[in-house]
Order: sequence, then C-alpha cells, then structure tokens
Amino acid sequence: VGAQDVETLRAYLQEHLPGYMVPSAFVRLEAMPLTPNGKVDRKALPAPDADAYAVQAYEPPQGHTEEVLAGIWQELLGVEKVGRHDNFFDLGGHSLLVTRCVSRIERSLGVAVPLALLFQYSRLRELATAIDEARRTGRKELEISGESIDLDTEVVLDREIERQLLALQTSQGAVNDKKNILLTGATGFLGAFLLRELMRSTSSTVYCLVRADNVANGRDRLINNLRKYGIWQESYAERIKPIPGDLGQRLLGLSTEKFDALSRSIDTVLHNGAFVNFIYPYESLKAVNVQGTHEVIRLASRFKKKDLHFISTVSVFPASSDQENRVLETTEPAQWKGLAGGYPQSKWVAEKLVYMAARQGLPVTIYRPGSVGGDVITGVCNTGDFIFRLIKTCAEMGMAPDSDQVFNLAPVDYVSRAIVNLATRESSGCAAFNVVNPKGITCNRLFELAREAGYPISVVPGDRWYESVMEAVRESEDHTLHPFMKLLEADERDDGNDQEIREPVFDCERTIDALKNTDIRCPEIDLQLLKTYFEFFEKSGFIKMDRV
Repeated sequence: VGAQDVETLRAYLQEHLPGYMVPSAFVRLEAMPLTPNGKVDRKALPAPDADAYAVQAYEPPQGHTEEVLAGIWQELLGVEKVGRHDNFFDLGGHSLLVTRCVSRIERSLGVAVPLALLFQYSRLRELATAIDEARRTGRKELEISGESIDLDTEVVLDREIERQLLALQTSQGAVNDKKNILLTGATGFLGAFLLRELMRSTSSTVYCLVRADNVANGRDRLINNLRKYGIWQESYAERIKPIPGDLGQRLLGLSTEKFDALSRSIDTVLHNGAFVNFIYPYESLKAVNVQGTHEVIRLASRFKKKDLHFISTVSVFPASSDQENRVLETTEPAQWKGLAGGYPQSKWVAEKLVYMAARQGLPVTIYRPGSVGGDVITGVCNTGDFIFRLIKTCAEMGMAPDSDQVFNLAPVDYVSRAIVNLATRESSGCAAFNVVNPKGITCNRLFELAREAGYPISVVPGDRWYESVMEAVRESEDHTLHPFMKLLEADERDDGNDQEIREPVFDCERTIDALKNTDIRCPEIDLQLLKTYFEFFEKSGFIKMDRV
C-alpha cells in the first residue's frame, strides 16, 4: 500500500469519524497473527515504525497561523518540531493540556476555540484553516459545525444479549450468595472506598477489572490506590483478584475464554468504572462509559443472571424550566437535551442501557451519587474535583461569591457504605437510589463555616468574585481552576437564564428508608466536618495559607 492509498483511507475516515478517532498509524499485514485457538494474537501485532505514522514526509508549517500553532504545540507537548499534518493528541495531548492549548491560541491569534473543536480539528493544518476562515469573516470564535448526536439512537443493546436474557428468564438458578463480586473502577476515588467497604462488610472475593499489562501490575495499581487514600490493609490481599482488562474494549479487553470464565465465576457485578472528564466530548467518552457498560451487561447476562449494580450520577438529569424540577428515585432519565458536556451525556446513555437490560429481565439497581466529599474521619478526598478546587481558590484568595447555590456534598464513606449495603441485599427487577446528602449546604453557609474555622474568607458580589477569579485563571496556567476555565466561561454566559432554568432537586427518601435499620446516615456538612476537611487540605499541601 503506497502513501497515496493510505492518504485516501485517512481522508475517508476523517469524513466519517471525529479527528481524534482517526488512526495515527497504518500498518499493512498480509494476514492477522492468530493464537493456537484461532483468535487474533494482539501481542504478535507488529509495532508501527516511523513511516507508519507519516503518511507524507514531514512538511513544515506554512503561513503565520500554522507557525504560531506549531510553536504552541511544541512548547506544550515538549516536542522538537511539529508539522502541518501532525495530530495534537498523537503528539501527547491530553485533557489537562487541552485548556492550556485553546487559551494560548486565543491569546496569540485572537480567536476562541471551543474545547470540542480541538478534537474535531486535531491536525495542525485543519485547525489553522478553521482559524483563518474565522478571522477572514471577522468571527472571534470558531463555530461547532455538523449535526449534534441523537443520544436516543445510541441506546442499543446487542441482540445476543437480548437472546441471552430471554433464555435465562425461565431458568431457576440458585439464590445469589454473592461469593464472587466483580468491581470496576477500583482505581478511582469512590472505587477505592467501595473496595474497602466490600472488604470490611462482606466475606466475598472481589475481582477488580483494572487496566494493566498483567496481574502483578494490576495488583500494584489497586494496592497503591488504596494506600493513596490511607485505607489499605494487608488482610485484604487474599480476597482481591486483579483482572487485567479494559472497559473501552469489546469483552472488557479479555479473550473470549477469559470473559466466559469470569462470567461463570461472578455472582454479582458492581459497575463503578467510568472515564470522568467534563471537558471531553461524548465521542471521546463513549468507548469506556457507554460501550464499557454494554460489555458489563453482556457479562452479567451470560450463562447465569447476575445482579447488576450500576453507579450512575445525578448529572444524567438536565436543568429545566420546571419550577420544581424534582427528581424522584422512581424517575427514569428521559430528556437528554440540555445535558452539558460529554460526561453526563455518556452516563445518560449508559443508564438507559441498564434500564433496557432491566426490562429484558436482568436484576438491576442504579445508584446516583452527587458530589462526593472526603472521608469523615481523615478528611481525605479527591482534590481534583471541581468543588474542592473551588474551595481552595476561595480560601487562598480570601473571597467567595455571594451565592445561595446548594452543594449536596456527601462524604465518600457514607456513599460507599450505602451502596455496598444496598448492593449486598437480594434484588429483583429494577430499583434506583439517589445517594446524595439530604441536607445540602449553600455556598454562603459553607464559607460562613470556613470563617468560623479560622479562615478569613469574605463574601463579595458574584460578579466581582468571578472577574477576580477569571483574571487570575487567565494569567496563570498553573491556577487550580485553569483546567475548568472554559466551563466557568460557559457558566457565566448562561447566567441570563438563571431565573428560568433550574437545576434538579434530588429526592432520596427511598435511600433513607432502605437504610433506616442500619447505622448508615449521611452527616451534615457542619463546622466539625469542615474542619476535618481543611485539616486534610493543609496537611496534604493542597491549601497553603495562614489562618487567623
């Protein structure tokens, strides 16, 4: 295959796929390498050489715009040279660099680039052409072209899964004793605490799907993650079984034999794994969040029915003009229009797939956490979350916005204990639980407590706070809120609709009632808990400031 043939193939793919999904390398094979069982031997596939990446020889940037973009990419990505055919993501671009890239483009070329368009125009030449066209027509911002995805058409279950569930509807299997549990997403924050709780409150063996080259590396990732949050115990080792795999691949990245063996061994599935990113578009998250859920459903439906417990999010319900906009736990997400960003869109589709499987007879329970806070004892939390970065910003600036916005912050130990307690009960049919804090806290009350804890944070008008924060964010790419800059700008542009569009209010009576005979209660965000959080912030170096 010559360069021209590959260029034709690439051009065809570019017409049908987002830019980031077009392969960066093309390797010709006379035949696919196979294992003795006749399956594709992935490990035997040859690594692409330099010629496989470059359809054409290196071609230097042409014109002012391409040269400026190349300079930005070189500095951000740490590469020696950038050609006009190079792809931002192939060169090492990732979510933390996307915001920096579009910020520098706007400063250098005077054209705002929506985050989603860096994925659409991921090659330097394409992006330069779009910018030049915007400047020629006097526009200050690139416009997203093309029709938006119809998420309703994304909710499709494999016919094979439907046949499996139909065949199992009349089977009379033994009562699920949950000896073996499959947990996905155990290398994340909530996943770590779910794994800890499964260790503490059950005697089950927990199989953890983890991205790793082998079992040993997978075990190291799991243990290091638990240690990161201070919750690892050596006694857990015997009951944790790493399963090297990938949510973004068919059959979870396993061979058919291993997938079938796992499906026969597992009694229940706790699907917590997801690609959590509020910058990437739907197409970037679909493989892990949508297809991954699809493959988990496939596993739960194979050979014997397994209880499927799916960790969703309250974000699957958009803001609306409904004056009450109250979401009951019996409410199935229906409207996807209005969901802002790829993450809630992908989780909406995933939850709809789970409901579809439930209607086919799979026992399903859905859990929708909101903002997950730190542990009530240690204060340890995921400091990458927006809400904690917002608290850090306000504490270090000494000012917070005058706002009655409610934060339904629920401590991670409550969320994990509630989910595991509910998940280890017998289930049938379909149920959903909104695992949120029933007593949210307003922004104003949060920082009033912070002042009582000794942090000199004054409340200022929202506009003044926003201007101060955005000035600091735009001046420093190292600012804790810089990765969220475009989201903050979008929120500001939408402020004119505040009186008409209301965020959902989540009812959690079913969750409270289900836990009433246990000692599991969601604590209020009070002065003592906030002190615990701030002590962790300071001890970990997340917040650096002097208290009064």
